[in-house]
This record gives sequence, structure tokens and C-alpha cells, in this order.
Amino acid sequence: IQAFAEQLKKVRKSKGVTQEKLAFESGLSLSQIARIETCRINPTLSTVFAIARALDVTLTELFNFALPSK
Repeated sequence: IQAFAEQLKKVRKSKGVTQEKLAFESGLSLSQIARIETCRINPTLSTVFAIARALDVTLTELFNFALPSK
């Protein structure tokens, strides 16, 4: 979850999108976006799809991260 959160924040910032704009464009609440980016909640698949659509990126781009080693 932490790796996804970091990747989401990286992609969002690279697109020049604020959390507020992402929330509006995705139909999610600002607090939900903030909680995803700070690893407080685990987003559902439908939430991830909404975020990808709002950022105009592929799911592959959102999940393009290495898992931490155990």
C-alpha cells in the first residue's frame, strides 16, 4: 500500500494536479485522496480506476513500482 501511495503522489505531482483537483475530477473526496496518499486506507479497485481516469494514466503507470523486499 505504501508503494502504491508513493507512486500515486509521484504521478499526480508530475501531472501538476493537486489533491483537490484529483478529488474533483475523480468524484472522490479530498480526505479520501489524502488518506490514500498517506496509507491510511487501502483503495478499492473502483477507486483506483477513478483515479487513473482522472489523471489520464493507465493502471500500469499507477502500479509501476517495485515492492519492498521482505
